[in-house]
Amino acid sequence: MKQVPSDKITVSDEDGSLVRSEMKSSMNMYDYAALETALHIKEQAGGSIDVFTMGPKHAAETLKESLAYGADRAFLLNDRAFAGADVLATAYTLSCALRKAGPYDVVVCGLKTTDGDTAQVGGELAADLHVMYVPGVCAALEAHGTFIKTKILTDDQIITIKAQLPVLMSVEPSACTFRVPTLVQRLQSRKKEIQVWDAESIGADRAKTGQAGSATKVVKIITNSQEKKVKLLRLSAEETVSLIEERKNAWIKTS
Repeated sequence: MKQVPSDKITVSDEDGSLVRSEMKSSMNMYDYAALETALHIKEQAGGSIDVFTMGPKHAAETLKESLAYGADRAFLLNDRAFAGADVLATAYTLSCALRKAGPYDVVVCGLKTTDGDTAQVGGELAADLHVMYVPGVCAALEAHGTFIKTKILTDDQIITIKAQLPVLMSVEPSACTFRVPTLVQRLQSRKKEIQVWDAESIGADRAKTGQAGSATKVVKIITNSQEKKVKLLRLSAEETVSLIEERKNAWIKTS
């Protein structure tokens, strides 16, 4: 899971990273699909669900919400060393935590996040864990003992696949019909413990986490303040056709 900004973002003047402690946040919408997929597998085949998130202490709210939906255990990866991580360092940190708490038959991620929009953590995490990666799951899964069957969405088609366990998959929101926790489930989730792990707890090399372990660096973040100007034209049908042809030809010359 990931907690993402749901309000105006604040950017650090020092390193260009998001100041998450000052922002209102909510669960990443794609991660709802990941959780719902895990719940669907549990209902079919049994087992239990562990949920992980990496972030500041208030990211525990996302974990409590996951517990209300039906997850069994929740883990918050919280350490100053994890701050400013890119996709590479994030995947490494998550892989350390999953190895400590696992092993697992299925790891489920949202396809991407609404704040980063890279869609890379899932694939890099699968590589770190040395398991098969199934991206873009767009339909409900069928669990069959040692394998799963589902459909994935590519650029131009939908493919039915069968994957041997263990497997890591990233999920599209279209794969699920989302449930709503009851008030009783929400109250019960408040009583469940959230385990907090730092770098030492998961055996992570601090040099591979956070900004220190990131292969990319944010140089600068700017806000797009350009205003769109609309010009109202009153034209005849012939003049409209002529203007469209003129703009089209101008576009062709510059492209």
